[in-house]
Amino acid sequence: MTNSELIKGQIVAHYRVKPEKIRVVYNGVNRARFHPGVKDQWRRSVREEWGIGEDQNVLLFVGNDFKLKGLQLLLEAMAVMKNEKVRLLVVGNGDRRSYWRWTRKHGLEHQVLFLGSTGEVKSLCGVRSFRASHLYDAFSNVCSRPWPAGLL
Repeated sequence: MTNSELIKGQIVAHYRVKPEKIRVVYNGVNRARFHPGVKDQWRRSVREEWGIGEDQNVLLFVGNDFKLKGLQLLLEAMAVMKNEKVRLLVVGNGDRRSYWRWTRKHGLEHQVLFLGSTGEVKSLCGVRSFRASHLYDAFSNVCSRPWPAGLL
């Protein structure tokens, strides 16, 4: 059993398992917790908590393996954009020291907030726009969530 067709194909190729012996079961989504109403429920309080203005666009990065999830690529894109109205919330237990130094070196220290680990990501979902910069992810949970348009 695996959670994606990608991994199924890799198992078939690497271990020479017959495809019919592998069942794909996708990750579930709790639609009672992740739904379009999250925006209205949390947007104002989270923006106030982190000092994010109503005129600012927010990107949400969630992951513990910053390298594999593509944080560097996202930071580089922000440096190229040079748009001070874009804020990035980085959630996770990744090693942030080198990334923090990089943000300071490139003048992004006021745009990037490293929040560390949080047990509740749901409240942050109402202040962000979608981004997926993974270098590799067999089946990212973020892609299966019902993110509505216009969360910002």
